[in-house]
Amino acid sequence: MIKIHKTKGEDKTLELIKLSHQTYNYIVCYNKQEAYRIQQEAKELNYSIPFPITYDEFIKKEYHGKNIQGFLIDNADELLQYMSRIEVKAVSLTVDQSDEKVRVSIVQDDSSHWYVIPYELEDDFYKTDPDIDADDEQWEEFTVKYSKYMVGGDINSVPLFANIGKLVEE
Repeated sequence: MIKIHKTKGEDKTLELIKLSHQTYNYIVCYNKQEAYRIQQEAKELNYSIPFPITYDEFIKKEYHGKNIQGFLIDNADELLQYMSRIEVKAVSLTVDQSDEKVRVSIVQDDSSHWYVIPYELEDDFYKTDPDIDADDEQWEEFTVKYSKYMVGGDINSVPLFANIGKLVEE
């Protein structure tokens, strides 16, 4: 499950619109007015998405079609509160293995290619980075080990995430 963590006004819904366009999954939103707003925003961006459904329709299972593959919940915290007359004070979420955070290093090889690699590989990266005169075997070894970490283009185009509240100096 993809989890989009952003503050109010940071385009969470836009992320869902893009995802819906790619997957044709239905967006679930607060009410019909919001559904129309989301549909209009998608249209303005030339994205084709199924018409969003409301929290009510979702809860009552008032959606149709054998082709529904999945749902994209807009403001899941609001949906949970919508389902209860009493304030929801906390939720727990299961963290997928793919959500696990690891320390990384941003490095550049001698050919000016950028890589985002696990921190513990940084020393090895610089030791094995072949120079321009290296033989094919050295290039092959380096490519096999590090090509999966190579960034396509400028490092500034890579989305990087940090849990700012938990940054600690070492």
